[in-house]
Amino acid sequence: SSTPLGNPSRKPMSPGLEPDEEDDWQPLPDPLPTSAERALAVPSTLAILLLWTVFVANRAVHPLLLDLSKVGSAFPYKKLSPVIGKCILTVILCNLLALSDKAGWREGLRKCMSPDSLQVFGTLGCIYAVGDFLEMMSMSSMDGAAYQVLLQSQLMVTAVLMWAIKGRVASQSPAQWCALIAATLGMTLFIIEQQAGSSGKDGSTMDRLVGTGFVLGKVFISCFCTVKSDASLKRFKQLPLYAQLSQLMGPWALTSLVLAWFFDSGTVSSVSSFFEGWSISTVLVMCSGMVRTVITMSLLKILDSVLKNIGEAIAMLVIYFVQVMVPVFAKDFELDSFLSMLVVVMTVTVYLLLRRETIKNRAMKEKHVKLMAAVRQTSSRSNQSGGHSRRGTDEMDAFKARSEPALVELDLSSLNLDR
Repeated sequence: SSTPLGNPSRKPMSPGLEPDEEDDWQPLPDPLPTSAERALAVPSTLAILLLWTVFVANRAVHPLLLDLSKVGSAFPYKKLSPVIGKCILTVILCNLLALSDKAGWREGLRKCMSPDSLQVFGTLGCIYAVGDFLEMMSMSSMDGAAYQVLLQSQLMVTAVLMWAIKGRVASQSPAQWCALIAATLGMTLFIIEQQAGSSGKDGSTMDRLVGTGFVLGKVFISCFCTVKSDASLKRFKQLPLYAQLSQLMGPWALTSLVLAWFFDSGTVSSVSSFFEGWSISTVLVMCSGMVRTVITMSLLKILDSVLKNIGEAIAMLVIYFVQVMVPVFAKDFELDSFLSMLVVVMTVTVYLLLRRETIKNRAMKEKHVKLMAAVRQTSSRSNQSGGHSRRGTDEMDAFKARSEPALVELDLSSLNLDR
């Protein structure tokens, strides 16, 4: 076939067709990727393991630092002061990085103030500020291990929200619902064990119940924000990380200031009041919160969602063992609490593995249906036009040869689809 020089945009002519005959042949889609091709498209196992370890360590360190910053069972500083500090410091650092943008400092600052993306990231920042407030309130009445256990309820809340918002498309399988219910029961058992172990302390039960309510409120806010913001965030992938963080943390800081003024006006009444009770541990809490936000915005784009959630579950075991082994926490090992926590970890892991398989099978089925529809369409056109038959036969033979390795991997008999 050849392309006329006078019309470069014209498609090559099919064999057996005259120049004045219309050729409406549509190309076939690319075949399914084989396992070898998919392996080349993902990071190495060692790289993923290192990134996952960093993620788990970060998720474990922040609650531990919050525990270390307490004096007795209370924070000696204003609860929202480290949150406000991390937001302001992050905005300053991000705008300093914008000055070194490859397109010039003006372009870098313009990216930090782009109105379209600022509306999206600013809204997220306001919501996350409320989540930070609830986190600090909950951590004032429970330790880091209990807080991390209760965070696992985000799986159940997310599943319910996805079902309510997206309908049957995002529904869970019966096995997944069973795993979610088992994880919820494990969390309930852990909280009951924690309350029984501290029943001799006055007000402990009420404080823990209030703290549990704050954690569940944070979980609901975080899950709702995640479910509603996925599509919006994908629109601004081209923005550099410093611009995203600047637009996120600015409104985050303003909302935190409003919350501090409303619930504890002494926090923002003066500079000395703002830094009252600060120590090295408070500075570490602030820096840890800033690092956690940066990791959330960058590292989580690389890790698989299953690995992220399993990392969240493993982090609570890390927190528990650090609290038991490090003398400064003065926490005794309790077999019943450990076993109930282990039940939560295992059921969360089972749920996530089930979900991975469900998503994988659904994607492969959709791809296979599209592939077979294209083959049938090509075969139909070949039968309808004698001029197309030779091209149709040649292209279908080549197409089947390219697609066969991937189709074998699909195990078509288990998909119950007519090839």
